[in-house]
Amino acid sequence: MVDSLKSRSARARLNDEAIRDAGLDQLDKKGTDLLSLSDVGHAAGLTHGAMYARYENIQELFVDLWIHRCSQPLLDFVDFVNEMAEHPSLEKLDEWWKLISEPSRELFGGFYLMASSRRIEELDEEIRPLLQDRLPIQSRDTQFPRQAKAHFFVFYSLWMVLSNSIQPEENYWPLVRQWFLRILEDDTPIGEHEIELMTPIPISVDDGDEFRTNLYRGTAAVVGKTGYTSATISRIARRTPCTPSAIYKLFPSKEDLAIAVHLESLRSVAMRVDTTIPVFDLDSVTMWAYETAADENALRRDFEFEFAIASMANEKMLRTLEGSIHLAEDWLCDRFDNPQQPEVRAAVRVLVYIGAVLPSMGVYCGSRSYNELRLILQPWMKAVVESIGEVGA
Repeated sequence: MVDSLKSRSARARLNDEAIRDAGLDQLDKKGTDLLSLSDVGHAAGLTHGAMYARYENIQELFVDLWIHRCSQPLLDFVDFVNEMAEHPSLEKLDEWWKLISEPSRELFGGFYLMASSRRIEELDEEIRPLLQDRLPIQSRDTQFPRQAKAHFFVFYSLWMVLSNSIQPEENYWPLVRQWFLRILEDDTPIGEHEIELMTPIPISVDDGDEFRTNLYRGTAAVVGKTGYTSATISRIARRTPCTPSAIYKLFPSKEDLAIAVHLESLRSVAMRVDTTIPVFDLDSVTMWAYETAADENALRRDFEFEFAIASMANEKMLRTLEGSIHLAEDWLCDRFDNPQQPEVRAAVRVLVYIGAVLPSMGVYCGSRSYNELRLILQPWMKAVVESIGEVGA
């Protein structure tokens, strides 16, 4: 009898590990919104009953993956970033870049679960206290510069890891590593800047179509709050308000609707960019970053965050996001005298990524202070201008 119990216990432990292995693999393929216990059970070679004997729902599996596989790798990574912010060096930066360019399965899973936790209560209860302990978010001013910079590098890492499939073919790290080092090393006082936030950037259709404008705003609100998968056409219709059939007359699918809102959102932001100001003007870039991450623009900010998360498991949305990034890069590069210069393209690529990173910080940690953003952007932009200033920054 004892041998039998030991045997069953050993089999149970093997099955537990098989489930976790399959869970991480499937998380990479389907994301948190589309993954089911049946998917994981099938990949692990276990029956439907065996899965539900362990987990009541998929959320419990996510928590299990976090506790047993993903939490320690992600927390170790955050500790490393804190150490890098406290004692910066090129060697540490190179190690950081390698970690996020070739993330382990567990680190990828940790970032994915972290990004999804804002709307999965069971995960949020596990993840947020641990991260707040390692990466306090209550301070948002220049009295704690290392803390602010560590925040930036963690969320830059989040975006890099989750968007790994849309990385550029060329390796631009050798061109930008000194610029990132400047962010960490430069402690030049920036002073306190009192600013007034411009009016929120509305999501509105250019031709004044009131119904389409309301539909886009309703879609952004529902997706931003619940995530793409849970944002059904019926829920969007109630928020607009309209009937589902009215939406389907314009868009054959929710996927097409979400892509249309994403493209309109980017067009609205582009309309606010002053094309007469140099690309790397500190005040204008800081204000742009502040606006995109501000709570006043939470409608757009939260939607774009969830759109990016959903695109990791949706080919059409992923290609749209990739196209948006390349379009923004080309538009910014064309404002230089030599747009194909490698340093120019590398600097613009990082700037576009910063445009995604800072709103992500706002989604998870709340609106960032103008002075905190300036603390991050000022040394980086100084280093960039020193490198490419002669070609038209």
